[in-house]
Amino acid sequence: MSFRTMVSAYLPATRTGRILGAGIGVSAVGSGAFLGCSVLYFVETVGFSATQVGFALSAAAVCGILSPVPAGRLADRVGPIRLYLLLVIARGLVYGSFAFVRHYPTYLVLACVATAMDRACSPLQQLVVAEVEGEDGRTRALAAINSLRNAGASTGFLLASLVVGVGAGVAGFQALFLFNAGTFFIIALTLRFVHRTRTVPAASPAPAPAIASPGPADGPARGPFRDLRYLALSVGNGVLSIYDSVLLVLVPAWIAVSHDVPSTVAPLMLGLNTILAIVTQVPAARSARGRARSRRVIVLAAALLVFATATLTGAVVIGSPLSLVITLITVAVVGFTLAESFQSVAAYELSFELADPQRRGQYVAVFHASQYAQQVLGPAVMTAVLLPAGPSWLALAPCFVIGAAAMWWGSAQRAPAAPSPTLSSSDL
Repeated sequence: MSFRTMVSAYLPATRTGRILGAGIGVSAVGSGAFLGCSVLYFVETVGFSATQVGFALSAAAVCGILSPVPAGRLADRVGPIRLYLLLVIARGLVYGSFAFVRHYPTYLVLACVATAMDRACSPLQQLVVAEVEGEDGRTRALAAINSLRNAGASTGFLLASLVVGVGAGVAGFQALFLFNAGTFFIIALTLRFVHRTRTVPAASPAPAPAIASPGPADGPARGPFRDLRYLALSVGNGVLSIYDSVLLVLVPAWIAVSHDVPSTVAPLMLGLNTILAIVTQVPAARSARGRARSRRVIVLAAALLVFATATLTGAVVIGSPLSLVITLITVAVVGFTLAESFQSVAAYELSFELADPQRRGQYVAVFHASQYAQQVLGPAVMTAVLLPAGPSWLALAPCFVIGAAAMWWGSAQRAPAAPSPTLSSSDL
């Protein structure tokens, strides 16, 4: 297999999808650069306290939970590409404004607005990719774009560390912020291209088969908050997504307070997670085509999460020798990352296929909001409850089983509605 063929295997199938993916990947470089240095800048250079910055980020995270559903409802009215384009331009303007912030109230407002728009854009991006790639290619394309985003964010982190390391000062930070803002306008250009060249029509408003939507069994088309199965699917996905907080918060925090494990292990594990996520997500997408196969993939992801949890707990309990502890941590991170790849592609497939075609924007937005809720609650649970508990980390295992069971039930085939009774001539 040639190098070009290998690279093509990790890109969306269509030319339009690849251009869109390239724009998102470039934007991820800017986002990674911003995330990698923004807290440091506002605390050390601007002079905000760490508590102030933490409060602003927490308030912004709450806004991020609330914004997707209204955006999804609006996307059903005006179209996802048009709304995504407007939000991307607005994000560029807001993120550019961070370079000139000097007062805390301004920072608080910008953080909330920026995060709300970021979270609103995620379900829109999924809808846009579905329009570009069609039914057969949407999940693979989303996996490829997610790999490009991870690679771009990692590059941005390195760029931020370089600017901080050379002591570029205020001008260096501001240049990174403006660079990040500029990358959103690159996405805007790609969206204009997508809007002009896409050939795949938007989803038809006609009712879908019973197995692919809320369907006749649930009565007339209605919002996602009244669809119990889709809510179960969404909540179950949020519960499974706790692995994100385990990898990003619990493992580094435990290493930081451990007196035996070197602190350098934490960034190595995060690097391993990022590289594996980039490499494995596109191949994992091949296993999540259609509802039935995606449900089996969810079970596989849950099994990997239980295995990784047990392995990580073993590392905490054993404590020594150091080589064995690091080996167990590494195995656990690999297990969590493989589960992440399988769970994410199955979630892409199920969240789209089981959404009511008449309200797909609202449905997909609710699904994404469940993940954002985990991102708000997960870190607090990891540090306040699980970190001091040690061996009680095994409590995560039944949580993963419950999350998978909720997704399994929520994605089950739905029985067609019974036909309405009609009167015959003999009844008259």
